[in-house]
Amino acid sequence: PQPVADQQATVAFSAVTADAAPTAVHPAAAAVAAATAGGYAAAAPGGYAGAPAAAGDMLPEGGIVHAGFWRRCAAYMFDSIVLTIVFAVLMAAVTAIGAASGNIGLILGLTMILYVLLIVVAWLYFAKLESGTGQATFGKRIMGLKVTDDRGNRISFGRATGRFFGKIVSGMILYIGFMMAGWTGRKQGLHDMMANTCVVFRTVEPGRPLPAARPPMPWYGWLLNVLPFLAAIGYSVFLGQMVGSMAALQGAGMGSSNPFEESSLPTEITSVPGFGGDNAEADKAAVQAGLSGIAAEIETIKAEAAQAAQAGECLSDERTSSNPWIDAIQLGGYTPECSVTVRLSSSSDIPFAARIERIEWTLSNGEWSCVSSMDSSYLPWPCQ
Repeated sequence: PQPVADQQATVAFSAVTADAAPTAVHPAAAAVAAATAGGYAAAAPGGYAGAPAAAGDMLPEGGIVHAGFWRRCAAYMFDSIVLTIVFAVLMAAVTAIGAASGNIGLILGLTMILYVLLIVVAWLYFAKLESGTGQATFGKRIMGLKVTDDRGNRISFGRATGRFFGKIVSGMILYIGFMMAGWTGRKQGLHDMMANTCVVFRTVEPGRPLPAARPPMPWYGWLLNVLPFLAAIGYSVFLGQMVGSMAALQGAGMGSSNPFEESSLPTEITSVPGFGGDNAEADKAAVQAGLSGIAAEIETIKAEAAQAAQAGECLSDERTSSNPWIDAIQLGGYTPECSVTVRLSSSSDIPFAARIERIEWTLSNGEWSCVSSMDSSYLPWPCQ
């Protein structure tokens, strides 16, 4: 049976203007009106007793007009899936650009831009769609909902923007601001109250009779609501497998006084480049051979820099190289100390121990000194 409060609200807000021409009333609506007008007129709040209210009155409370927590949650889950797909495409593009360039600074810069872009995309998605002619995001549309002001009218882009950023406040208080949609009279979250908006069923229109009953939740709505719980279970299983793998790895080294000794570790661990054993020695030899291959090119650039230093200036520019081991060569410094810095490539074609490392030579008083970010044992020349 339909709740009494919702029946009263439905009849009360079936608004028509005072000077409108008489219109035909659906038999079902007439029956509801006849049943409630006589039995509950005394209990109805002021302005909703018996006669319909004027067009433009505030939306009444009740679940017949306003969407509840679980229906809104399902709509939000669908919107989250849509935005996740968009974000994944953007992230893949940034990753591809960063991998192709091998430039750490570029990767960091693009990542920061991406995070800002994600916020902008989400804001425009919610604000533009909820203030547009459809008054709903894709998730709200499939759930039969829309966003209105407290009188059932379409909201502006500015109000939709305030509603979107108001969700930050709803989330900051342990998401209680979102959960408020489950128990407030007009099913409003905190961000709805801040923006003075409501989420109602699509059949709700100002100046027209309100629906006599709340539509049932579609099956896919319940499925969307279950997705977060399935995701949590999947993450728990994955986390358990990770913990189990770490426990197995620790157990493999229990027979040794030092669990990290090479003899106590599985073969796949000792085979990691630079970890230990024969593979580490082979890796070191490969690094030394590769760096020896760039020595001639570096010596030529150092001679050029030394000649410029004798003239009283330091070269200041960045150069590229055809050698696959070199990402860039930076010349700089201030007289009398000039520098030549080699940034090694991040390519998987060179050993892991040498990737994105730096080697810097500094000319001071006619002598070159060397410092490096990598272990000096990997270098074919003296360097700190």
